[in-house]
Amino acid sequence: MLPQIVGAAGLLVIIMGITMLLVVVISRNKQNAIELEKKALEEKFASTLAQSKYEIQEATYQSIGRELHDNIGQLLSSTKVLLNVASLQLNTTPQALLDAETTLNDGIQEVRNLSKILNKKWLEQFSLLDNLQIEINRLKQAHPIYLHTDNIAELSFSPEKQLILFRLIQEALNNAIRHAEAKKIDIEISQNSHQCFFRIKDDGKGFDLEQQENGVKGVGLLHIRERINLLQGSVEWLPNIPTGTLVLLTIPKEI
Repeated sequence: MLPQIVGAAGLLVIIMGITMLLVVVISRNKQNAIELEKKALEEKFASTLAQSKYEIQEATYQSIGRELHDNIGQLLSSTKVLLNVASLQLNTTPQALLDAETTLNDGIQEVRNLSKILNKKWLEQFSLLDNLQIEINRLKQAHPIYLHTDNIAELSFSPEKQLILFRLIQEALNNAIRHAEAKKIDIEISQNSHQCFFRIKDDGKGFDLEQQENGVKGVGLLHIRERINLLQGSVEWLPNIPTGTLVLLTIPKEI
C-alpha cells in the first residue's frame, strides 16, 4: 500500500511540475507575443509618422516649387524685360545697369534650379552628372572647379542613390571651400566593372581629420560618413601632393 501511495505522490509531483512548466512556457510565450505586438505597433507608428512627414514635406516642396516657377520666376522675368526696355531708352547703358542685368540673370537661373530640385518628377529622374555640372557652374565664378568624367555618359545608379551622391560631393566641396580655403578643386569620376570612384582634390591648407571629427566642424564629416554607409561604400581623406586634401569616395556599382 505504501509503495502505491509513494508512487501516486511522485506522479502527482511530476504532473504538478509539468503543469508549472507549461504555465511558465505559456506565460513567457504570451509575454513574448505582447512584446512583439508592441514592437510591431511601435514600428508601424514610426513608419506611419515618417510617411506622414514625407507626404507633408513633399506637398510643401511642390507648393514652393510651383510658387517659385509660376510667381517669383515670372516676376524676375518681367523685371528683366523692364531692364532691357530701360537699356534701349538710354544712349549709353550704365555699367551698374549691366551688372544688375547679369545678377538678375543669375537669380533667374537659381530660381529655376531650385524649382527643379523641389519637383518630384525631376527627383525621380535625377542625374548626378547633369546637376553636378550645374553646381560647378554656380560655384566656379568664385572658385575654379573642374569636372573630369573619364568619358562616362551616365552612372549605373538609381536616381535616389545619385541624389545622395550629389549631396556627398556638395558636402566635400563645401568643406574644401569654407574650411580648407581651397582656390582650385578638381572632381574626377571613374569606374571599373564593380565600382565607381569619385575623387575631390583641392589645393587648400588641409586639415587634421581627428581634430575635425571631434570638433564642431566634424558634423559635415559625420554627414558624409552616414550617407556613404547608405550607399554601402567607403570614404577616405588623404593628403594631396603637394598641398591640399583628396577625398576618395568608392561606391559599389548596382547589380
